[in-house]
Amino acid sequence: LFMPGGVQAARPLIPDDIDQTPDFSLYFTGSKTPFDYSDGNSYDTRYQMLGMEFRQKMVSKLQLGAHLGYTWLTQNNNPLTSGIELSGYHAGLSLYGGIFESKHTSLYYVFDYTYQQVDHSNDNQSVTIEWGEPTALLGASVMTGSRLRLYGGGGYGRINGQERASGDVSHTTDFSRSARALGFFGLDLNLGPSNGYIGIEAGAGLNQSAQIYFKQNY
Repeated sequence: LFMPGGVQAARPLIPDDIDQTPDFSLYFTGSKTPFDYSDGNSYDTRYQMLGMEFRQKMVSKLQLGAHLGYTWLTQNNNPLTSGIELSGYHAGLSLYGGIFESKHTSLYYVFDYTYQQVDHSNDNQSVTIEWGEPTALLGASVMTGSRLRLYGGGGYGRINGQERASGDVSHTTDFSRSARALGFFGLDLNLGPSNGYIGIEAGAGLNQSAQIYFKQNY
């Protein structure tokens, strides 16, 4: 999987027949973004996410989604974490709404919040990094044939987190990624009678990310 260098935590998958529910997704995401620490340092951060999402219709054209999975993180210029891989989990909620739908096009919005926590410890040192990422997205999709769909859009997001260390080095330091615009673009392929999709997606702005996913409607 190509993983360009921010945090696009489990980037929300596009609504598909948003009144048809429930649906289930598996995803793998790779992301890169700088974490800007309160002490003035900025550390390039790469992380991968493997997880699942379940969505359920609440009312007409409105779905609530929950996602959960594993996270792995590295930082190549942070003296405390350089050369090690931190691991942990992510979890979050998403709200999906349909604005307009026709046979071949749709316009939709997503509000998403994802929390992540990773850690690493040995005999002399332990470190925990945790952060939250709220995003608001507006997107559109278009069918280019009987099975291929293109989609894209933009939005706004931010990151707020904390690094905690104990042992030879002990401190608690906040970090952030200030609110900024973001964009995404992807395509997916309908797998036929099973009503499943396989797709890829790339994002930039708040972070740089790439995702591959499989989605099944029931």
